[in-house]
Amino acid sequence: MMAERPISGIITAVLACGILSAEHLPVEPVTVAQGLASNTIHKIVRDSRGFLWFCTGEGLSRFDGHQFVNFGPSQGFPGHVVWDFNEARSGDYWVATGGGLVRLPGAAGRGAQVYFPGDDSRSRTVLAVHEAADGTLWVGTEAGLYRMPPGAPKLLRADSGPLPESWSQPAVAVLEEDGWGYLWFGGFSGIARISKDGHVDRWTPRHGFSSYVVASLLRDSDGTIWAGTEKGLCHMLAAPRPGEKPVERCYGLNEGLPNLYTQSILRDGAGRLWVGTLEGAAYAPTAASSLLRFTRLTRQQGLSDDNIEAVAEDIDGNLWLGAADDGAMKLSRENVVLFGEADGLTASVVGLFEDREKRLCAVMRSAAELVLSRV
Repeated sequence: MMAERPISGIITAVLACGILSAEHLPVEPVTVAQGLASNTIHKIVRDSRGFLWFCTGEGLSRFDGHQFVNFGPSQGFPGHVVWDFNEARSGDYWVATGGGLVRLPGAAGRGAQVYFPGDDSRSRTVLAVHEAADGTLWVGTEAGLYRMPPGAPKLLRADSGPLPESWSQPAVAVLEEDGWGYLWFGGFSGIARISKDGHVDRWTPRHGFSSYVVASLLRDSDGTIWAGTEKGLCHMLAAPRPGEKPVERCYGLNEGLPNLYTQSILRDGAGRLWVGTLEGAAYAPTAASSLLRFTRLTRQQGLSDDNIEAVAEDIDGNLWLGAADDGAMKLSRENVVLFGEADGLTASVVGLFEDREKRLCAVMRSAAELVLSRV
């Protein structure tokens, strides 16, 4: 279980209106100095036991709220770089590394097992792993998509459909299953899905999708899919038909994202939608309408690195951001207050100031005008 006390003391502060130009968030940096295997964080996953797992450039790190335990070549891993992590229903863990797929036991008794999707280096570069509801293990590699049926001893090449353009790359970097049993995947050839009978549909900018690059996927609580792309964040339709535009709506700079390239997505316990981008993180409150407005968090608010590759929430409700170069950042739930639409903030906050009566005022930008509000 995650412990209540932080790794080190932090200064208590309040985040008013979600973004401050003069004040900083109470960000607690977590780096190799605290035990992380590397300061390059590709993904952070919370398991059913409450542990946080960090996929890094130099191995896998497990955090129990007090200390880190690291896994790498010394524990039987075939490569240093870890790209993805998935907890199986059996309690074991699947780890995607730059040298193969690792099965890590959830309990003591046996060591790590390594699986090689193929014999060449591209197929052994495993980028994503996901266990579907029917027990099938799906694996994305630089060479394409593989699967392991329940009870099977090895990985089999999966049909991911023809590549949409002659220059397209077969790499599968992200995997997610929606609420209707479709497996969604992406990489550098648009977004695609596989039905239960194996039929593949794929969309690119030539087929109604916004981007060729898909960097992150999230299954939301209603079963629909969010896709993070190099052109922004897209909410996919529940069941798009082949040949029709698959997107309900896409969000970009006009909706508050700090950068279009969306590398990670999270729906937290309070219902807020978080994203990590090349130039900071952002969140949007749960909205009654379909249109979301995001509030940015960057170095201005105290982040140690704006290149956010991972976003996660621990069992205590604290937010964790994983950076490309400067380790992880913990935002304590107890020391951060986020103000949103319920508090009267109905547009993006672009500035703050204190009036003569010592009241904090927020300047908000709507689609057509600047709005002044006291908070």
